[in-house]
Amino acid sequence: MNIDYELKLFKQAIDRNKLMESWRDGLFVKTEEEAEQRAQDKAKEAESSFMRIMQSPKNDGSESYREWATNTALGLKQGKHRVRFRS
Repeated sequence: MNIDYELKLFKQAIDRNKLMESWRDGLFVKTEEEAEQRAQDKAKEAESSFMRIMQSPKNDGSESYREWATNTALGLKQGKHRVRFRS
């Protein structure tokens, strides 16, 4: 596992999903400095969660595991597949 590469992809996911902008908003955020600090804190928290997940013994090194870890750490919903059965 190349951690620098994994983190680069993780940070790209943050940018792609515009999470820094989203994290800046908060009910009790009053100043621009508070908004920036909140976004940075959320990013650090997500990165820490991502690192914990990636260091799991269950990590098989696959792209699907990395995508799952990224989505889980960022709180993004996974694409759900539905199957309809006819009776």
